[in-house]
Amino acid sequence: MTAEEAQKVFDLVKANAAARRGFGVPPTHFPDALRIGVLVGVEGDEVRLEAHFMDCESCREPALRLLKQVGLSPQAETPALQVSCAQARNALFRYFEQGRELTQAELDHLNACASCPQHFLGPARSARYHELAESAP
Repeated sequence: MTAEEAQKVFDLVKANAAARRGFGVPPTHFPDALRIGVLVGVEGDEVRLEAHFMDCESCREPALRLLKQVGLSPQAETPALQVSCAQARNALFRYFEQGRELTQAELDHLNACASCPQHFLGPARSARYHELAESAP
């Protein structure tokens, strides 16, 4: 992501936060600083996001549902509609905070990208593994 694209993302998130405050909308589940860092690919914020998913009970259920959904999604060799990491990550934040379902293009991105699934689905894979290990005789 270029510096210009990062600035556009930052401006969009900042305007969104101001609009939420102006309409009395409660704060989002993820802090704006974390969201911006993850959208532009700041490694420290990506690691903080993973830690959040490992610790947050309210994110666990949607993450496990998403993991199953991604696993069932057909793996497109070349997605018909390319989605950038920032677009897919923004959709994932909306999924976790608002329950909005992902489009097929966003699911295709999760199947094709080397980075996004690690940060958004890695903790769910770990949680599922531990649940299976605990239930095994």
